[in-house]
Amino acid sequence: MKSPLFRRVAMLSLVAVCLIAGTIGAQQLVATSEADADTARMVCKMIEKSHINQLKIDDRISEELFTRFLDDLDPNKLYFTKADIDSFAASKQKLDDQLKAGNTEFAQNVFARYLELVEQQTTLAHQLIDKEYDFTSKEEITTDPDLLSWGTEADREELWRKRIKYELLALKLDKTELKEAREQLHRRYRTIASNLRLTDDYEILEMYLSALTRSFDPHSSYMSPQTLEDFQINMRLSLEGIGAQLRYDDGFTVVAEVVKGGAADKDGRLHTGDKIIAVGQEDGEFVDIVEMKLKDVVRLIRGKSGSVVKLKVKKADGGDPAVYE
Repeated sequence: MKSPLFRRVAMLSLVAVCLIAGTIGAQQLVATSEADADTARMVCKMIEKSHINQLKIDDRISEELFTRFLDDLDPNKLYFTKADIDSFAASKQKLDDQLKAGNTEFAQNVFARYLELVEQQTTLAHQLIDKEYDFTSKEEITTDPDLLSWGTEADREELWRKRIKYELLALKLDKTELKEAREQLHRRYRTIASNLRLTDDYEILEMYLSALTRSFDPHSSYMSPQTLEDFQINMRLSLEGIGAQLRYDDGFTVVAEVVKGGAADKDGRLHTGDKIIAVGQEDGEFVDIVEMKLKDVVRLIRGKSGSVVKLKVKKADGGDPAVYE
């Protein structure tokens, strides 16, 4: 007889969602330039026709979109320099016409440069983490994104130096040994870079079109089909998980916490620190989830209340992988 470990238990929760202006959900989006173009044109037409503010997508909106998209990518000014921003500026008043024509190349090109800089600055971060610091010297760091601006490469490196020193100091003040603090930061920045490498084209388009809708007002948003599905599931309360909080760590999906009273807690076999390396539904084949984005892992795990999911798990205490159903 199968263990009830991952027979999902129905749970009730309340979800309150206030849609002040509106949400646009795409019905279908494939990660191809043709589909992106169709989606961009459709969103432009819908927002001009249906948005409560009755604004046109013009040069003013284009400038707002330009600023919002770059700020969304790099709010703490850790990656782009002023030279990068200046190199993008030729498009500042052209994004409205480009989007109406279905051209989303600006978003793709900017994100490609952003990813290149993430790799570059992550290498710098790892070097700075291992440096020795005088934590008794008086220094100041600005952490409010609204007070930061893009500067030179030298400005950016100094900002990184202060940021890493600040993060190490914060961990030390939290009673973390310096060696462990360094290891934590190394893991943190490896995870950030790894997650960004996994960004799909539809996610870039979603960020870009959401920046567009928020240029009309801060409460409007664009949802990709994947995000819309998640939203609808939350509203219907129709799918359940395994009763565990998960986190992404160096390519692995790790159990951060077993939820008290949930399916995993009742079964007792899954523990904090265990690594889930593959997922299967009912009698289906296992899907390898190493290096898979956490939200995609969650989509594989969740299912209708009462259905069964299979997990292949590497135990935190070592040993051969185990299969749980």
